[in-house]
Amino acid sequence: RAGKPVGSVYTYFKDKQQILLALWDRLYREEAEAALDELALTHGVDLRAVIERAVARLFERRALYRKLSPTIAYLTTQNAEVAARVRDLNRLALERLQHFLQRVNELGLGRIADPEAAALVIQVTTETLAGMGLPYTTYIERERVQAALTEMLWRFITGGAPPEALRAA
Repeated sequence: RAGKPVGSVYTYFKDKQQILLALWDRLYREEAEAALDELALTHGVDLRAVIERAVARLFERRALYRKLSPTIAYLTTQNAEVAARVRDLNRLALERLQHFLQRVNELGLGRIADPEAAALVIQVTTETLAGMGLPYTTYIERERVQAALTEMLWRFITGGAPPEALRAA
């Protein structure tokens, strides 16, 4: 509690949807920025380790995604402002991921023919698995799914080259 009456929150937000959207906006931006900052590539970087850290972070945050994503998805169908803000956030994340994939190519770490399309595939796959897919696969340990996703991304980005063959020079 901030020492303010609960009702005073409506001084800043017109309804509960606006409160939820502001929360989602802040959490999504903070999480996306932190996760994408981990994707920074420099010479001598271990790409496999970068991918492993990014996947691990995504799975650690799955509870947040699982709780908020369905609500936000519903709100995007009901409110044009919500839909526009969610599209903007997704576009920014997609642009950062595309930049990462282009950098992978520039450093000779990967063989991605179409970084823009690849970024979209990766974003949809990872968000689906981390946010919505895991609750339906409780019979498979999270670690196995996480390892499989890491391997899938590694092969997709590098064309299956062994990790020691792809180190930034």
